[in-house]
Amino acid sequence: MILAHVTEAGGGGGGDASPLRWVLLIAGLAVLALAARAKSAQRSKAQWVGIAVVGAALALASVAWPVPDKQPPILITVLTPESGQLVEANKPIPIDVRIEGGRIATSETDMTGGHLHVYVNDRLESMPYTATPSVTLPPGVHKVRVEFVDERHVAYNPPVDVEISLDARLPPQTP
Repeated sequence: MILAHVTEAGGGGGGDASPLRWVLLIAGLAVLALAARAKSAQRSKAQWVGIAVVGAALALASVAWPVPDKQPPILITVLTPESGQLVEANKPIPIDVRIEGGRIATSETDMTGGHLHVYVNDRLESMPYTATPSVTLPPGVHKVRVEFVDERHVAYNPPVDVEISLDARLPPQTP
């Protein structure tokens, strides 16, 4: 699965070409080929030009046909911890995430939902199949971003993500 992430990194979103677009393109090219045959067969100019116009219109329609956006209406929210919150450094911090409009798959082989990518300071830390991932932070202020990606590790376009800032501190030493 990491290979899938690497090979498609940054390439997500926008939606794939729909089958109808391919049908229109192939039909347009086929009709243009038919027009070329009609011209070479000494058909009247009106016949082969008419056929060519239909072919060109089909081919152009394949380009102009709207492609549905890949991203369904998904909203991701971090319930806890709150952005700006003080947390204990060097200790796992659970991040409770709510996903609306999407489903988290239960494993790498479950293709019925997406999963999360958790970044700390723009570095990928984990790709959990749970709505409660955790991070362990060294002392300091850190940017934590949680992104919901599709079943192939491909990011939506625009990204479905949320970012919080956490201030990790060591607990006070007891004498």
